[in-house]
Amino acid sequence: MRVLLPVLLLLLLPGCGQMGLEYAAENTAELALEPLEGWDFGELLPEHEAGVHNFSLRSAEAERGTYVEDAWLDGDTGAFVIEREPELPAVIEAGKHASIVVRFRPEKSGSFRAQLKAVDGNGARYRVELLGQGCRNNDGNRRCD
Repeated sequence: MRVLLPVLLLLLLPGCGQMGLEYAAENTAELALEPLEGWDFGELLPEHEAGVHNFSLRSAEAERGTYVEDAWLDGDTGAFVIEREPELPAVIEAGKHASIVVRFRPEKSGSFRAQLKAVDGNGARYRVELLGQGCRNNDGNRRCD
């Protein structure tokens, strides 16, 4: 059934290739997870503020595209959540990208860390560091002190 699902989706969703995604039976080349330097969401008020950032899975292959097996978060996953991602596994066409939207919403004051990770069809792993800070609100004015 798992093998048939990508084939069925390919037949039912012909427009996916226009979005930079295409299902394929074979693994292909390289991947870039951007921004490479990671992302710092800064200081946010716990339970009241959230930050969102768009990360890109970009095909680094010039001709064939890149097979992406999976993408996930590792670390403080209570504060960091993937809000939107492409349906994986999939092939990102050459020169195209797919978006992964990550939300940071601290539950309490303190420092938070996570990594956004991806793996391609060859088993190569990619990651970017995510940082965020839950600030204190000592005077009750709903602003970081």
